[in-house]
Amino acid sequence: MRFYKVLLCFCLLLSFSAFAQPPACTTTFLAGVGTHIVNAGQTACIPSGSSFTGSLVVRAGGHVVVCNGTFTGALTIDPAFGATPAGTLWTIGTQNFTGAVANNGTTNTAAGNCGAVACPDTSLNNSPSAVCSGATTIDLSAIKQAGTAAGTWSITSAPGGSTATLSGADNATFNINSTVAGSYTIRHTLAAPGAAPCGQFAERTVTINALPTPTLTLGVDAACIDAAAFNLTGGLPAASAGPPATTGIYSGSGVGVSPSFDPSAAGGAGVKVITYTYTDGNGCVGTATDNFTVNALPTPTLTLGVDAACIDAAAFNLTGGLPAASAGPPATTGIYSGSGVGVSPS
Repeated sequence: MRFYKVLLCFCLLLSFSAFAQPPACTTTFLAGVGTHIVNAGQTACIPSGSSFTGSLVVRAGGHVVVCNGTFTGALTIDPAFGATPAGTLWTIGTQNFTGAVANNGTTNTAAGNCGAVACPDTSLNNSPSAVCSGATTIDLSAIKQAGTAAGTWSITSAPGGSTATLSGADNATFNINSTVAGSYTIRHTLAAPGAAPCGQFAERTVTINALPTPTLTLGVDAACIDAAAFNLTGGLPAASAGPPATTGIYSGSGVGVSPSFDPSAAGGAGVKVITYTYTDGNGCVGTATDNFTVNALPTPTLTLGVDAACIDAAAFNLTGGLPAASAGPPATTGIYSGSGVGVSPS
């Protein structure tokens, strides 16, 4: 039989709270998932009856109010990057949390803003959490839960040099085409927030992944039109089974099932563009190209310089084949063959 033990670790700092009651809630978690940072000046409330199962990290100057209930998430009251003191945990006395709590801050048991509350829903879901920088837009309305109240979006944190913008109804279109890759924090602020302790907004992090930049230098970049099919090489990075799995696909005239290339199926002689399409572990796609030359077969002529001799004539060299062999560059050959021919041209 397995026993599940919940660790409630309260390592309280000897500090005094200047608040007799928690500050007004800036965010109320009635439901949802994900990891959320509670910074200075913010108060996160988990009221009775909440189905929130995510994680909260409360930094110095931040507050979290956890009412008696069935909170199953992970709660960390912790200084930010070594700063002290940490944030403050507010409860109403005896706790029956079923989640893991690591408290390196201050605990107060006089929370007066507990109890079931009917607040507008601020919750957001986790999809999409990452996109490729080649994407055009993200519909932020899809990130809201079905019951999330109406509001507007803003970008509260973005990498330096970002060109991302918001547009459309309630700023719900996140324009990311060709913007800087990195982590973006987006905020949904309710148009009609409830009174304290109801939350005013919710935030989500969206990661924009850079597109891969593959290269292609074909290992073999020319062949005669009647050459046998062979496998193309030279695309980098190469495909990998991972994890994470990546793919590298060749395409273009004459390419059958990648990486096989058949010169006779390339649509005739000439220069053919071969494309290497690489998909990285984030599902982001990049392409590279190189040229392959399909050479037509030569059309030599033969008018023998001597086209008759007696059977007892001495051996002699045949002539008349054109073009003649050349040492080049490029080197060419011209070989005579047939009855009576020994080592060409004899």
